[in-house]
Amino acid sequence: MNESYYKICILVFIGLIVGGFLFIKKEELRELFNSPSEIAESLTLEEGISQVSFQQVQRIGTKTVEGTSVALFTAFILNPTTGDRQAVWLFLPELEQDVPLVVMVQGGSGNSEEFVKSGSGRDAPAELIASNALAVIAYDALGVGRSQGDQDYQGFADQDGLAAIVSAGKALDGVDEQTVGLASFSYGVTSAVGVLARYPELGISFYSDWEGPSSRFYTTVGCGASGRYKELTSPAIRDCQDVDYWFEREAEALMKGVSGLFYYWRIQEENDHVQSTYGHTVEMLTAAQFAGIPWFRVNNGEVNRVYDEGDVPTVPNANHYVEYVIPHILEMIRLLQEEDA
Repeated sequence: MNESYYKICILVFIGLIVGGFLFIKKEELRELFNSPSEIAESLTLEEGISQVSFQQVQRIGTKTVEGTSVALFTAFILNPTTGDRQAVWLFLPELEQDVPLVVMVQGGSGNSEEFVKSGSGRDAPAELIASNALAVIAYDALGVGRSQGDQDYQGFADQDGLAAIVSAGKALDGVDEQTVGLASFSYGVTSAVGVLARYPELGISFYSDWEGPSSRFYTTVGCGASGRYKELTSPAIRDCQDVDYWFEREAEALMKGVSGLFYYWRIQEENDHVQSTYGHTVEMLTAAQFAGIPWFRVNNGEVNRVYDEGDVPTVPNANHYVEYVIPHILEMIRLLQEEDA
């Protein structure tokens, strides 16, 4: 037999090996790693997000908010996993110095309208945050609002899109790429923590989390959504036994694999916007402790303390952007800057 024949045989053999590897099931992958967060990291894209940048950036105006001039832009970014266009809003304070970056992560199945829409006599939350010398990015998840694609409900594809947005945001002129944080709201905790666990190379250093559900039990409101939640097209109606689905979407499990995050501040108001207990907050604090995050806290509670469900220190229900999110972000940045001084 000639040399060409042997070369063909070798190529076929290699193809069979590669093909077999690509068909390994997630159940088999689970046996190779110690925790869901380690598996999640193994499935992440090894390259691509650093190559993604904002496209069709358009300046839509400038607004003075709390005495600060904030430039407003719209843009889109291509999701590195699906190739779909995702809508992005940029709020950039017009200042001489570089400023920290905050990316806002929406909850539920909603779009970012709550973050970017101002009303009569009311500034948009993203504008208010930006007025504190912070660059702010808001975006629509896959299949939501102005974004293309199918809804992913904060799974790996949504997380990959968020990671690309953070990477592109760090490259913006006027942004301090060493001081980058996330602010998530409700179910947005899933994408936020997914990115923290799967993309430590992004260097995200601080994270604000408002009442995010920690696991499938809380996302589905007790594995049996009822009332208005039962009617929503959302993760709340997914079967808790759907292991493959929840494999990508449980913040508590993903949090246990987080590395490189310095500050995590959880907000828990007295009357939670969905839950009747504070168990989800306890689970997130426990996971933060497991991950070895150097500084974590709920509200004004003790730093690095995990509370029992019955003694979680809550705060009054209020405008959480003004009363809690902005002060927490500014304090975490101050602590970071003190460490660097």
